[in-house]
Amino acid sequence: MRRRTRPVAVVRLACALVMVGLLASLAGCSSADHIGSSGMATIPAFYCGRCGIQNADGSTYCAQCGGLLLQEQFCSQCGREYAAGARFCPGCGNALSSPSYPVPPPVPPADPYEPLPPSYERSHSVGHQLLWYIPNRVLDAFDPIRARARFGPGVAVGVRATDVADLYLGAYASIYVGLPGPRMYPTLKLPFGLESYTGVEISLAEGTLEGSIGPDYSPTEFGVSLQAFIVGLDVGIDPIEIVDLFAGIIFLDPRGDDF
Repeated sequence: MRRRTRPVAVVRLACALVMVGLLASLAGCSSADHIGSSGMATIPAFYCGRCGIQNADGSTYCAQCGGLLLQEQFCSQCGREYAAGARFCPGCGNALSSPSYPVPPPVPPADPYEPLPPSYERSHSVGHQLLWYIPNRVLDAFDPIRARARFGPGVAVGVRATDVADLYLGAYASIYVGLPGPRMYPTLKLPFGLESYTGVEISLAEGTLEGSIGPDYSPTEFGVSLQAFIVGLDVGIDPIEIVDLFAGIIFLDPRGDDF
């Protein structure tokens, strides 16, 4: 009976050796995936954890969203994977050189108080334009004319034929009542308020001290102003505002003052 069991034991031993060899070969193939022919570790292609876009090997930031990429890293001695920033391999203790990730320069925030230029272009939906159509046309109807009475101390005279040809001399500080003139921006101007103007202005040569409550003339405005001691008058007309008034009927806004 013992002689018949020896061949069975030999077969079992041979099967066990074959299984061990197969497992060893599979482990060797898995390690070879990470170690190149030169014996150095290679970093496989990887994907951004934020947007999912595949990036080239060695990239620090994602080419799609700019997010910081943490590459999979492997020890050059034993091929074991280690976390980004590790100083020693957790498998063999080999000293690692962790890559440093440069910090991009900060982007300065936009100034929320910076005024919009006259040529600032806005895109509104059709629903927004229909909702504001009547209010914008009413405001455009008052924009071409400036007709204000002033009450306050001062002596001044001024003539305007756009910014290129204007003349002003004097000083005054007063309150005004009447049509405030061109808006030039999507804002509201009250028919009353405070106003002051001091200095001399001849065409583009300006020596005027205009305060924060100045008359705010349009660069394309024609008009005259006069201040005689305690009573004054300021009248003007802006041709561009007349064009803007009629253009607004067909949803155009050349002046850029529609809401």
